[in-house]
Amino acid sequence: MSVSNNLREAIQTRNIANIRSCLWACLSVDMNMTGVFKESIQYVLSHGIDADELFEIDDEKPFESSPSMSNFSTLGGMLMVNFSRKKLDALKIMGMSLYPPAPEIEHPSIDSIKGNAVREVPPIRGRGDAGRKPGCFKAGIAIIAATIIIALGGYIVIKILK
Repeated sequence: MSVSNNLREAIQTRNIANIRSCLWACLSVDMNMTGVFKESIQYVLSHGIDADELFEIDDEKPFESSPSMSNFSTLGGMLMVNFSRKKLDALKIMGMSLYPPAPEIEHPSIDSIKGNAVREVPPIRGRGDAGRKPGCFKAGIAIIAATIIIALGGYIVIKILK
């Protein structure tokens, strides 16, 4: 189970604000609420935290429920302030529409591929190191380092001139 230690600790201390915060953080990685968020909320409700305790009464602030990334972000922010079941349900519907769960891929069993000759598959361009030039990683690091040095130099000059 992928329930965070912070969430487990918040449940043990019955810190509802921290529990809500942990659940809200789960939404940033599980926007359709079918993975870690679902596991986490089930864990909370099965470990002594009642739904009436967890969810706040909805503040009745209006929100747009049509699925768009902007509306999803806005509603997510509203959920952080007012952790209500109404907002969470609307966010779940929006999340399922915007971020549908990936279909599970069926892998062939060993028995079904027995006897098949193993053949070499040509590399797919754009995956792994295929198509990359040997020195481009070092050049990228050098560009990032130079950008940071220039930004720090500019910051120091501004501070000196003040």
